[in-house]
Amino acid sequence: MTKTTVTRPQKSLLKQMIQSQVIGSDKRIYWLNAIVLDDEILQFYYYKFPFSLNVVLLDKSDFRIIIWKSVTPLWQTRTRLQPLKMTQKENILILTYHAQDKKLQKKFHLHSLDKIRQVKCTPVLKRTLKNPILKPDVNHGWESAAVFNSAALYLENKVHFIYRAVTSTGESVLGHALSDDGVHIKERSSQPVYRSQQDTHFEPAKGLQSSFLYCSGNSWSGCEDPRLTHINDTIYMTYTAFDAHQPPFMALTSISVTDFLKQHWHWQKPIQISPPREMHKNWVIFPEKIKGCYAILHSLTPTISIEYVQTIDHTTMIQSHYSPQHNSMQWDNWMRGVGPPPLKTKAGWLILYHAMDRNDPNKYKLGAMLLDLNDPTKILGRSSGPILEPQAVYENEGYKQGVVYACGAVIMDKTLIVYYGAADTVLCAASILLNTLLAGIQNKHAIKLITHKRK
Repeated sequence: MTKTTVTRPQKSLLKQMIQSQVIGSDKRIYWLNAIVLDDEILQFYYYKFPFSLNVVLLDKSDFRIIIWKSVTPLWQTRTRLQPLKMTQKENILILTYHAQDKKLQKKFHLHSLDKIRQVKCTPVLKRTLKNPILKPDVNHGWESAAVFNSAALYLENKVHFIYRAVTSTGESVLGHALSDDGVHIKERSSQPVYRSQQDTHFEPAKGLQSSFLYCSGNSWSGCEDPRLTHINDTIYMTYTAFDAHQPPFMALTSISVTDFLKQHWHWQKPIQISPPREMHKNWVIFPEKIKGCYAILHSLTPTISIEYVQTIDHTTMIQSHYSPQHNSMQWDNWMRGVGPPPLKTKAGWLILYHAMDRNDPNKYKLGAMLLDLNDPTKILGRSSGPILEPQAVYENEGYKQGVVYACGAVIMDKTLIVYYGAADTVLCAASILLNTLLAGIQNKHAIKLITHKRK
């Protein structure tokens, strides 16, 4: 094993790349030196208090290739200390540090990193060069402010989009678009296919006399963030409804497959499925019945929460509890909610979800997990890092910078295509070979959701 040094320009490049792609803009991170092995580079970094030593392994021939990163710290202690440097002696890594006015050392055998090496860095989605695939149309007032957060269905060899559009007056409505290849838009509706007027039967919660202050995606009312699920001859749509009187809530409507394909927008009267006076978002329906029931996934934390119902009608009212994670060492320590409806694969139900990192605030990122096909409350695997995060220009220039938000995904020709809103302004697409993603998140030692118990 040959040891060489890393030049100053290389150090700068390494730090910039790791900071942006692996960690994010976390001001609490401090850097140690890198150690170059035969074909790989070990770059160490740490958090000051409590002290936590971490490492990423990079390809020596191309620093942009991340082979793996430490999902858990190499060493963690509440002792206040000042790291000095990392050195290598044969197969031993040595951390030299100051603590309690003493110069001390902590040794790590290179073989001790083998367990970490087994957890490969999560493969990431590749953005299409055609992004954004859908933009606001200034010629249509109903979609002139923003076009983003689209549901998607693959039917009869075409991808159908039901996308969120924001009018010039700030109302969220829904439009329709078609694509043959999943990227190039072939057809686009000239009028909304669904809008808030169809929600007028919703009654404001009793006792709510004044307007509820809420703004999402530059919108102050309407239908937000649709998700589509196809079961037999019916297409179900869940969405966030906001009437400016009560907090945003979950609504559900449906349409026959026949009417949907003919673009006869005869939607059923929508129903409210979340309790009044409570804010709820990001609920999805599984694309087939489980245990003979419709399955509605309504929360990921503190546990995977699924409601099983025999029928979906006006009597459906789901009690849902959400509480954030509390594990600062994971990239998704602030879980936000489910993205597209579950996708059935041979490995399990593929779930894409939105999360944030309290150490890298104000950025919505996308992760992936696998749930058991028969018991989808059981997590089989989970991405060790985000599969998509806001790095492109169009994801950081718009109404809300630093946001990638997916509501739709399809599988075409063994490829997963994910549709996401960028900066709450435009619609984009990114893809990956399905088997590549599944291999990257399958892990018998699945990362658990860690939360504080409610008192």
